[in-house]
Amino acid sequence: MRTRLKVLLLLLASCAPAEFTNPLTPPGKASPDKALLGTWKEVDGSLSVEISSRAGGVMDFAIPVKGREPQHFEGHVTMLGATKVLNLRAVGGELESGRYLYARYELGADGLVTFWLMRDSAFRKAVESGALAGRSTGSPGSLIVSDTPENVLRFIKAQKSDELWDKLAVFRKT
Repeated sequence: MRTRLKVLLLLLASCAPAEFTNPLTPPGKASPDKALLGTWKEVDGSLSVEISSRAGGVMDFAIPVKGREPQHFEGHVTMLGATKVLNLRAVGGELESGRYLYARYELGADGLVTFWLMRDSAFRKAVESGALAGRSTGSPGSLIVSDTPENVLRFIKAQKSDELWDKLAVFRKT
């Protein structure tokens, strides 16, 4: 993940999210979440996102950037019990790295959708102890977890959910 996205994520979340070399599940086994499709505007901010469906269970997330082409992410849903998690990666543009961000989301009865990003602290400890494969790069350091999806899923399921996620933003469909 490049510096500009990190700055945006740091402003929106309390700490930088972990990055992953693999999705939690392959996109071919996913179905687009039709409730997410459409244009969403951040409730307490200026961020907006257009979410559309593509072939193979993949969704496109287009985030407008003032004076430039929108930044695109592609993503698909993984179900962790009742928890919905997006496997997101930047496609095209300066943010493209091939790595994934995991974003939990919840659609409320009030029509709002809340997104959380996977924080790095629990994963950093796991990588440093050798419990998960990965590395820290840069300054202050991005965390890139390179372990298998099975090991990452096992680790996630063993953690307390509130220790894994940083709230990113709440959106309303326009």
